[in-house]
Amino acid sequence: MKSFIIFFTAALCFISTQANSALIWDWTIVNPIQTVGSSDSVTFEAVISNDLLSTVTIQNLDEYVDNSAIGGISFDRLSILSGSSQEIFDLYDFDIGPIGPMTLQSQFAGIQLLPGESFHFELMSLVPSEGIVTAGIYEEIFANLSINVDGSFSHLSSNPVQITVVPLPPSLLLFISALLLGGVFSKGRKEF
Repeated sequence: MKSFIIFFTAALCFISTQANSALIWDWTIVNPIQTVGSSDSVTFEAVISNDLLSTVTIQNLDEYVDNSAIGGISFDRLSILSGSSQEIFDLYDFDIGPIGPMTLQSQFAGIQLLPGESFHFELMSLVPSEGIVTAGIYEEIFANLSINVDGSFSHLSSNPVQITVVPLPPSLLLFISALLLGGVFSKGRKEF
């Protein structure tokens, strides 16, 4: 009972300090619809904005919220909560690049967004899982981008992303094969 009273009192203090602050933010995917070749990687970029009317600075999104002291689990201050469709993630893997993983959170190291400011970031970079993807239109619905600022969570929905995979044009295949054949025949010719 004593622990409940302490928790309840702490919660009331926390709620009363949050009443005077208002986080007003938005985000958008800059390039939600992309057309790529069957072996191309895909990078989606986004912008997060702290509204001019916001009274909170968005910061420390590269950190974790550590709840281990109170018996809870730790979690990212910034995370993507994916939608119900897994179509894209069945075909593509996250690209970790040549220098190791660049996480969504690491891009926000040292970034402070005062009211009225925005920040452009890489939402995700994907590579074909099997090296090549069959031509078609693939969609993923991102339900929310979630941030934790000053101890409170905020979730905002976004538009779905779409990848249209197009096959190599037949004319390009014909051109490449002509170049290869031309190279083979030119090496076989003797000069006198």
